[in-house]
Amino acid sequence: MQILITGATGMVGGEVVRAAIADPEVDSVVAVSRRPLEGIEHPKLRVWLLENFLDFSSVSEAFQTSNVCIWCLGTSQNKVNAEEYARITYDYTLAGARAMLGANPAIRMVFVSGKGADPTMKSRLLFARVKGKTEVALRELPFQELIVARPAGIQPVRPNPSAACQERMVYPFY
Repeated sequence: MQILITGATGMVGGEVVRAAIADPEVDSVVAVSRRPLEGIEHPKLRVWLLENFLDFSSVSEAFQTSNVCIWCLGTSQNKVNAEEYARITYDYTLAGARAMLGANPAIRMVFVSGKGADPTMKSRLLFARVKGKTEVALRELPFQELIVARPAGIQPVRPNPSAACQERMVYPFY
């Protein structure tokens, strides 16, 4: 089995890459990332660098050969403005999902959303509205299997030294 992972330089994506590499049932791991992965090297791992997450044409081959994509790409609503949050959370995800299906209609997808995502898009929280909108749009696509994961919180196994100060401060409270 080949697993494709987005967001591999982040906390969630990095741990998903490590878990996939360690899984004996996974033959290969493909990470699609804006930048090289630091501290993760393995013969099973191949990294495809992508600068524009609205154009996946340069990584079409990775979609064609993957059985499943675990979409971990994202950011905190506290790190960017509302427009950029929507672009990263919704636009990038839908562009990737459409490109995946165009290259490989049999690919399955796991979308890492979050507890509180609001598919009615009526929440006062930006996070809840945009994640909910993204979930709804993904469900309208012809995936053979789509799993939406909604973690309430994630305790980092390896705290990211480049994480914002306020993030590092809450790690012990998980």
